[in-house]
Amino acid sequence: MRKERLAESVEIVRKFLDGERVRYDGRHYQVQGALTLKALQDHVPLLVGVNGKAALAHAARHADVVAPTMVGRTRADGQHYEVRWEAALLDDTIAWVRDQAAERWDDLELHALVQSVIITDDRIAAASKVAARTNMRVEDILAIPFLCIGTHGQIAEHLAACRERWHISYYSVRDIEAFGPVIERLGTDAKT
Repeated sequence: MRKERLAESVEIVRKFLDGERVRYDGRHYQVQGALTLKALQDHVPLLVGVNGKAALAHAARHADVVAPTMVGRTRADGQHYEVRWEAALLDDTIAWVRDQAAERWDDLELHALVQSVIITDDRIAAASKVAARTNMRVEDILAIPFLCIGTHGQIAEHLAACRERWHISYYSVRDIEAFGPVIERLGTDAKT
């Protein structure tokens, strides 16, 4: 239900941002000829963060930036989710997004929310600690774009590898102070 509402709202918001008069008769939203002022910039990019094949397919067709969240079910506390941060699963997810985007793929950006930045000289030891509390494999922890572990230089190399492997070029980071020196190493093309 939430994903259906999100899908409808993405279509409506995209039209509003493009300055169109919006008529929309969906299951969750009905809009009858509403109009907003056109944005000052030519194209306001729309980022959609979702999980699941249908939601990712919709985002690939309608958003400018797709953020695969790679989370599973909500845990009993209602605030946390099971993470599904396996590198092979992310390979499959990005392949799915690419197929669904079709001719839009070259213009589509992919996004990752970096949940944790761990600055350390010993990546393996730090990743092993994360693995012990999460039941994840160390190899996945060191590969995925959702965790950045190592020296600032190692993290910059890691993100370059994520871009090469998964086409991820857009990051949001929860700890900008720890991440700041990584931006400098990535150069002016970095987006955070």
